[in-house]
Amino acid sequence: MWTPWITDGARLKYLGIVEALEADIRAARIGPGERLPPQRSIAEQLGVDLTTVTRAFNEARRRRLVAAQAGRGTFVRDDPAEFFPDEPAPVLDLSMNIPPQPEGIDFRKLIPQGLAAILNGPRGGVSLQYQESSGGMADRIAATQWLSRCHGALTHDRVLVTAGAQSALFALTDLLVPRARISPPAR
Repeated sequence: MWTPWITDGARLKYLGIVEALEADIRAARIGPGERLPPQRSIAEQLGVDLTTVTRAFNEARRRRLVAAQAGRGTFVRDDPAEFFPDEPAPVLDLSMNIPPQPEGIDFRKLIPQGLAAILNGPRGGVSLQYQESSGGMADRIAATQWLSRCHGALTHDRVLVTAGAQSALFALTDLLVPRARISPPAR
């Protein structure tokens, strides 16, 4: 069975796992049809998060190095270097909620620079604090002006700005679904 490792100098950990697997396949340290260890086991052995290994397996499948069989596991393909025209390559991987990582951008530098710019900006640390659950007044007014172009006159007291789709769905559900009345247990 394959002994997982991460290549030195890999740009991202998941790519290091894929590159290590590919190197072992090309060096015949792991053979065609051989089963890979479970993803959780690999994550534990390498000291990485399970999502990192999942992402590595998705990339290995995209590169046609491995094939997964539901309930059986993931196996090295019979001829990983050969292109299989009957299997279209995935165009967009939506299996993970991870933004694409652009080449040549070092987020370790960009994030501190962005935070410093926010803190030194006109609103200072206010942008990093908890906001009103219905959205800040300035944000609601801006949303009202933008929405009014397509939907006619609106007032800012009828517009909510949420932190995302889940917050919006919760707010709508809370508004539209009546609350169940639960009686306290009898003593």
